[in-house]
Amino acid sequence: MLLSKASFSGHESFPFRHSWLPRGVSWVKQQGDFNEIEKLMATFGLGKNMVKSLKHWCLATQVVIPLEDDTGKQLKSLSPSDVGDYLFIGDDKEAAWDPYLEDIGSLWLLHWLLATNWEKATTWCYTFSLLNRTEFSKGSLEKDLMEFTKTISANRATINTVRRDLDVFLRTYARPRKVDAKTIEETLSCPLVELELIRALPEKGHFAFNRGPKDSLPDEVFAFAVGEFVYGRSEKTISFDDLCYGIGSPGKVFKLDEYSLLERLEELSNLTNGAWNFTETAGVKQLMLLKEFTELDFLSRYYQRTANGVAA
Repeated sequence: MLLSKASFSGHESFPFRHSWLPRGVSWVKQQGDFNEIEKLMATFGLGKNMVKSLKHWCLATQVVIPLEDDTGKQLKSLSPSDVGDYLFIGDDKEAAWDPYLEDIGSLWLLHWLLATNWEKATTWCYTFSLLNRTEFSKGSLEKDLMEFTKTISANRATINTVRRDLDVFLRTYARPRKVDAKTIEETLSCPLVELELIRALPEKGHFAFNRGPKDSLPDEVFAFAVGEFVYGRSEKTISFDDLCYGIGSPGKVFKLDEYSLLERLEELSNLTNGAWNFTETAGVKQLMLLKEFTELDFLSRYYQRTANGVAA
């Protein structure tokens, strides 16, 4: 896999905090950028490096996007993405889906958006999509990432940069083996820890993915991810193996085992009223897209359902 752009920095060594994304999206909605650093520091009560980190995470999780001119060139101005807008801002017709980031479904959604953003969160994407081991050490993953940087055409990453990035990655997902005042502040404040995708092993510096069913992952968020993955490939039919093991696939990013993925794919026909149909013919499993379905519709359904008091 050859990338033209990648990033192993920008977070200033901070995982994102619980309130950062809602506040960042609200700020961009009103101001259009993050340029007024001093004003941001005073408004949010954050230091300069944390303000820079907040901007990075808003872009890395794709709740904020750069605006483009008619030629596709990125401008300095920013805007909430559709997901960021619906999730944290809302409009006259529909209230914000989850303005305080309280819903576990929102965390799964943000994880998906982060772990598929190769340009802004390369370590996240590599580890969830290309690392083919259930267990790994910090040292072995560091070596793997350094080898991977050699395939990036515009690579400027150093060993120290990758090491810091990997440290933030692990603090984003893994609960520390020992909890003290510092780790509570730096690790447990990152909401993606709640997903329990990665766990620290007894041996220091060793970790494991929690692969298998994800009971807290809403079907609608899973369907949104499938839609992004499939439509991004411009195909009307996609194999089970691609959905399970393909780079950036729902199976990889959500760490679903084959049986768990199969169960979820079989539910897509009901969820889409037959627009998508998962079939098995002569031992060949595949998802067929019979009609177009807007991915955001899945998310809207989910938040309407939870707002009405229906269990996720």
